[in-house]
Amino acid sequence: MRKIGVGIIGFGTIGERIARLLAQRPDFQVVAAWDPSAEAIQRIEAFDRACRRRTAAEVVAAPVELIYIASPPATHLEHLRLAAGAGKAILCEKPLAVDVEAAAATVDRLERAGVRAAVNFGFAVSPPVQALGDALRAGRIGEVRQARIDASFRAWPRPWQPAGGWLAGRQEGGFVREVLSHFVFLAQRLLGALRVERSRVDFPADGVGSETAIQARLTAGAIPIEVSACVGGEEDDFNAFTLIGERGAGRTHHWYSAEIQDGASWVDLCPGTPEQALARNRTALLDHLAAMMRGGSHTLASLREALSVQSCIERLLAGGSTGL
Repeated sequence: MRKIGVGIIGFGTIGERIARLLAQRPDFQVVAAWDPSAEAIQRIEAFDRACRRRTAAEVVAAPVELIYIASPPATHLEHLRLAAGAGKAILCEKPLAVDVEAAAATVDRLERAGVRAAVNFGFAVSPPVQALGDALRAGRIGEVRQARIDASFRAWPRPWQPAGGWLAGRQEGGFVREVLSHFVFLAQRLLGALRVERSRVDFPADGVGSETAIQARLTAGAIPIEVSACVGGEEDDFNAFTLIGERGAGRTHHWYSAEIQDGASWVDLCPGTPEQALARNRTALLDHLAAMMRGGSHTLASLREALSVQSCIERLLAGGSTGL
């Protein structure tokens, strides 16, 4: 089997994680990687010294077919245009960007050029989420009447993420962009186009830090979707997306679990340990990515879907208060 050459722009926590997953596959080969951080450069060299490049342009110029963009959000559009201009396929981390107008222009340009590109929303390929979608389409809970997105964090950034830097900042970080975007994507894919009806976001008074809480309402057609999330929860990373139907309910929780309630109790749609669920999701991501690269069928998030998510997310953040 011919391996798909991959270049990686951004070797932070997620960039390195995906690099190591790709290295375990017989159908991918990480050929080049770059990050401006001295600490990240050391990790690239520990991963494979031969992969290190001095600039993003050198990564794109390497003999690769796919560019994986895992740099901070404010740089995504620059790197998308760089990779597309070289005729590369692209997997970009979410959020797509932070400037909606510039993102829309870039998406239009890449679509006109026929660039193969996707954005890494894990729910797009998640086996539990696909099982939940199948259950909804089969009518197991009846017509969906309402939905909820709930999330909380003991601290932000989370323990496994760098304590400072862009994740903690208001300009391009925060849990609304980093985490709630996944659930906005999920609601959009399962229920249709979303509209922001109201939003209140609490920010620290320093004018620099990212949000600490959000209460909002979205709608998907006639379906209301309540959103509640905050820093200061009892778990490092709690999340749930709940759908209430006329005859039952469905939900995802803790990223990798999906359940249906069409009787007295909740039924796990993809039984297994948390470790097995995580492995299934990671395998699914790379399976769908390989399918995209070989011209096959896949359910990865498109640039257009990611743009719609970004637009919704930035509207949510724009509705916030300015300090507490």
